[in-house]
Amino acid sequence: MYKRLKYNKQSFDTDLYSYVSPQATEVININRGYNFEKLFLYDPSLYQLIEILGGSIHYPVIISKYANGKMLLAMKTSHEQEYAIREHIDKQISLPFPPKIVKYKDAEIYIHALANNQFLVYSFYKGLFFVSHHYMPVENILDSDPENTFFSGEEHKEIIEKVRLSAPVCMYMKLPGNMLAIDYSVHNDTIHMEGYILNHGRHGSFTPNPNLIPFMINLPDSICVEDYTISDENKPMTVKIKLNKIY
Repeated sequence: MYKRLKYNKQSFDTDLYSYVSPQATEVININRGYNFEKLFLYDPSLYQLIEILGGSIHYPVIISKYANGKMLLAMKTSHEQEYAIREHIDKQISLPFPPKIVKYKDAEIYIHALANNQFLVYSFYKGLFFVSHHYMPVENILDSDPENTFFSGEEHKEIIEKVRLSAPVCMYMKLPGNMLAIDYSVHNDTIHMEGYILNHGRHGSFTPNPNLIPFMINLPDSICVEDYTISDENKPMTVKIKLNKIY
């Protein structure tokens, strides 16, 4: 019981957002219960990470995307959830072979073989769970520096927090000179993104024409920009983007 209480206290005390890599180009924040099918409409590949949880979900869930196409899922876990996730991976996800265990600093990284020559890499660390289909994102996140995260140096921390708390799902996308901070919703298979264009074009960074920004999003091949509206009446600028399937 003492071990479980200590584990759960550590999970409560650890700041999950201190473990969002500055190398990420996009962050999806799932703030509370959500119909994941609506999120898979935007990017079906997210299913491969969500299914690893096996229903043992502790919100918020953060999915970080990198320029090389790799992804990492992070969330807090209780002692009971760790056991349930391990069991689900062993029985439902991985091939029936023992995982390779790599000791890295004060953590253990588990590497499971999957079908189709793929791998699953995960670690439980300080009450957090990190999982990817690649090794380096997990090792990278265990090297996290709280002073140097995805959100470090941003001038619009209040707006970033406002967007995070305002909707079940929001996204942060780093583009040249700007960050998009937008909430995400789906209506009749049409994806709506609404939020802010946060300029971080300091120190001579290139800032593109705002009208180009919706077309700079790294969208899956099956999705396209159908319409958008950008307003500069207030600072920072606001943006509404409508995405739809390519039929």
